[in-house]
Amino acid sequence: MKYRLIFYWLIALSILVWLCWLVASELYNQPDRKQQSWEVPYEPIELTESDFTIEVSGDEGLEFSGSYCEWGKTNVVRLNMVSGSVRCVFDGTVPARYSARGFTISYTFQKKGKFGVLKVRILKEGKIVAESSTSSAYGVVSATTR
Repeated sequence: MKYRLIFYWLIALSILVWLCWLVASELYNQPDRKQQSWEVPYEPIELTESDFTIEVSGDEGLEFSGSYCEWGKTNVVRLNMVSGSVRCVFDGTVPARYSARGFTISYTFQKKGKFGVLKVRILKEGKIVAESSTSSAYGVVSATTR
């Protein structure tokens, strides 16, 4: 009985494979089938640099380490890099403010202790465009603007 069941499963599987092959050969062997174009229309967008402010707040006196990257036109020329980014790495204490200029900004900050709250936000023209906070021991916050 067990071998008969396996035999029937093999026959059913063979028929399924044969049907798939038949359908595939019909689809790909049509003489009048035209090549389809998969080109996506490209419309360049104009990126403009903006001034950003990175505000670090939370429990006053809390120590942190962090870095932020800024991507922009001037950085590409100045650094002659493919990525065109400038990375700033630093240590600090809450509160702190940093200025950056570019198309987009990304940051990562980490608390240097177990206790306290660390909040980081990025402002563009006075409006918050990215923010993150942590109260975890040695917690990390990160975000990226568009």
